Amino acid sequence: MDSFFKLVNSDKEPTCNEANEYLAEDRVMCLQIYIKEDSGFYLTYIPDAKAFTDAPETLLVLMKQRRRW
Repeated sequence: MDSFFKLVNSDKEPTCNEANEYLAEDRVMCLQIYIKEDSGFYLTYIPDAKAFTDAPETLLVLMKQRRRW
């Protein structure tokens, strides 16, 4: 899972591209699970899955939330 913790374990400042790539680190983790052979894990699409969230009130709040996540 080195890819998942790439920015956390690094002393160097990430490039803008790297920072944006790892905004959704759950996506990175899922991809690593998916491509690892014989891990015993699998990903599957569940069409009836539902997710709920509280929508940010302003664009500024949205941007801060994305950086925090």
